Amino acid sequence: MIKLFAFILLMLPFASLAQRDFLVVIEGSTTNLLDQKPVFGVNVDFMQQDAVLTKVLSNESGQYYISAKITQGQPIQLRLSKGGYLTKYILIDLTTFQGQTQKPTGFTLSRNLDAALYLLKPDVDLSFAKNTPTDKYVWSPSAQRLEHISLVKSEADTKALEAYQAAVHLKNKNRLLQEADKQIAIQKPEQAIIYLDSILVIIPNDPLALQKKQLIQKAQEQERLAAEQKAKQAELLEEARQAISTQDLALAERKLNEASALRPGNAAVEQELAAVTKARIEAEQNQAKSVAFQKTMQAAAALMTAKRYDEAASKYNEALQIQPAQKDQVDAELRKIKDIKQDVLTEVELKKNLKLANDQYLQKKYDLALETYKKSDKQIALFHKQTLMDTYSKELQAGMKRVNEGINSMSQVYQNQLAKANENFNKGPQYYTMAKNILNSDPMKSRQNEPEVIELKEKISAMESYYSARKAAYGLVKAKDNPAALKALEKLQVNAQSHAVYLGGAELNALQKSADSLRTILTPVVVQIQKDTPEPEPAGIRLSAPGQEVTADNSMVFSDLRQTRDAKEEAPYRAQQQIRTEVEYQNYFSQQNAAVGSFETTAQLELSRSQRELSTRQADQTQATLQADKANAAQATEVAITARNSAAAVRQQENETNLSTWKDAKDYQEQTEAKAADERQQYELNRLNTIQNQKDLQLRQQGVQAEKDVNELNQRSQTVAYTKQVQQDAATNGGIAQYEQIQQTAASTVQLKTTPNYLRDENGVLFPSNSMTEKTYQIKNKEGYVTKVVIRRVVVDANGYGVVYEQTTDENGKTYFTRDGQVSTEYVWFNDSTGANVLKK
Repeated sequence: MIKLFAFILLMLPFASLAQRDFLVVIEGSTTNLLDQKPVFGVNVDFMQQDAVLTKVLSNESGQYYISAKITQGQPIQLRLSKGGYLTKYILIDLTTFQGQTQKPTGFTLSRNLDAALYLLKPDVDLSFAKNTPTDKYVWSPSAQRLEHISLVKSEADTKALEAYQAAVHLKNKNRLLQEADKQIAIQKPEQAIIYLDSILVIIPNDPLALQKKQLIQKAQEQERLAAEQKAKQAELLEEARQAISTQDLALAERKLNEASALRPGNAAVEQELAAVTKARIEAEQNQAKSVAFQKTMQAAAALMTAKRYDEAASKYNEALQIQPAQKDQVDAELRKIKDIKQDVLTEVELKKNLKLANDQYLQKKYDLALETYKKSDKQIALFHKQTLMDTYSKELQAGMKRVNEGINSMSQVYQNQLAKANENFNKGPQYYTMAKNILNSDPMKSRQNEPEVIELKEKISAMESYYSARKAAYGLVKAKDNPAALKALEKLQVNAQSHAVYLGGAELNALQKSADSLRTILTPVVVQIQKDTPEPEPAGIRLSAPGQEVTADNSMVFSDLRQTRDAKEEAPYRAQQQIRTEVEYQNYFSQQNAAVGSFETTAQLELSRSQRELSTRQADQTQATLQADKANAAQATEVAITARNSAAAVRQQENETNLSTWKDAKDYQEQTEAKAADERQQYELNRLNTIQNQKDLQLRQQGVQAEKDVNELNQRSQTVAYTKQVQQDAATNGGIAQYEQIQQTAASTVQLKTTPNYLRDENGVLFPSNSMTEKTYQIKNKEGYVTKVVIRRVVVDANGYGVVYEQTTDENGKTYFTRDGQVSTEYVWFNDSTGANVLKK
């Protein structure tokens, strides 16, 4: 009994499908209820018994044409949906539609079935039309046509228009309330009442508008009473101030008491009352303080004349305490005392520094002497008395002139010796010893810490180490210790790369060639033997993954898709905020640069002005003296330099003669030993070159074979490309046939083949026979958001032949269906992709 019941349940879908054999056609248009304009791209679903039979999209004129096979005597529905519009349902009652004759092109139910869509707007309540038919048609057997039940549509449209109008009234009310609140905030109650009255015109007896209007009127009455009291109090306060100006303090006090009694707590009234008492007391005190201040200032001036500066400063401070209002006058006198005392201390410290600089000059410590003179120059700028500045500036210039002459003479000798040392280093390893001797000579001892000297010594030491390692490496080659020689040459190559500027390309090539030859000797050619491979099983068809496989629940990935849509909508706001942040940062950075630049410019201008004034005074006073001193110093310097250069040339010539004699004998001995070593090295290099040439020949033969293989692959690739192009042309030319095939597919079921096609997943695993396999994939953009969700179902029958169904949902919520890569319908997905009509129980 249970088996019989299960069989009946299994056959019910087939029975229902068999009854849908009558093809009907509906033509119509879609418009916007508000502006009556056509709506493009409306998704029209043809439904019967809660099943979607077919779907179409309206064209640019809002027109649509839809057909489907239905069951006679059963009602049908049209579901019209589009983003931004409420989904509309149209009920077509076909209860009396029976016994009609089938037509080849389909029975036309209506040629002008218009549908007015409701545009979704904020604050518009369209819940009455949600999931409810808002239009209805009934088949009339007598008239043999659809009769429009206009009452259903008119009532729904009226409710929708009223909802739109109510939203407009609410929006106007909120706008007027905001404007009224703004006027209240800026203390304009009259304007606020105008806005509130406008609200009451739109919505009479609105409680919020009435309440705000009553509060404003009450506040206006209170303000009027307060203004009258305030005006009277201001009048009494003004009369009191006039009495104070005429020194009539009694009248002023009486007027202020009357004003305080009228409106207690007025700070201005209390302040004026206190000022009356304070004015009388201050008049008496000021007279006494003025007399005492004058006496104290006279005493301080007498102490200044006697050069008793500390006592004078105390007197000035005492006078300041008596009359703080005379602070500018007292501070000016105190600054004079401070400047005099500071000049005395600066002069003592300056004399010590000038003596120290002169001692350093005599000891030929020119750098230290120059730094001391620069320090003294800063101390001279601290003087406040011009005569002191002029006297010590002249002495400072004379001392700095002597130091600069000494520095110039020492620098010339250093540059000459450094140039000779570099010249000998560039000649080669035979001259490294002479270069080091020059760097360690007496004129260079004081310059051992110079960067140029340290750098040249390091280069000489590095090159000596390199040639020593080179000699050891080729010694291992002569001894035929090939593994050790190869390691030594590789290490030597690394060292040579860091000194490629001094060695040149020939040295690097020779090292590379020697190392390659040793590698050839130590690594013989291995002959590869090709092994037999077993016969592979049939490859079949391997499906590629359309995206990243989802192992979790499908609801999670669809939630991620909704997050992508939300992020896409928020992207303009995030970009706007980022631009705003960047603009604010640039403005802040510009302000900071302007502030820093202004500060630096002011400081530099002030320093430059002081220096120009000092230089001008010094130049005017010492111009004649400097010209004479300059001529004498130049003549003496020239004579000294000539004598010193002559003596240095004689000593250098003697050193070169002695060094040349010793070097000739040493070079002859080294040349004899080097010649024998070169002959042994040449023999080993010839043998290594022969091996290297053989290896190069083998590599060229392999290259010829590889080029041949590449040409064959290119020819094969061109053949495949040509085949693809032919297939694409055929697909383009067969567009009309494909459309007809889609229409046929919508009204047909899948007829699976019987030959196995060995479908495999993206990992190469065969799909099992007589089963349906479902996988979910997600596709993300570069920002990590999910942009598409693909649900793939693979139905494989008992014979091993499989069909691939896919449902793709994009970030906008649109869904597409395919079967074996071809466009399919929602009906095929829901009825065939489960495999219920193919799989064997």
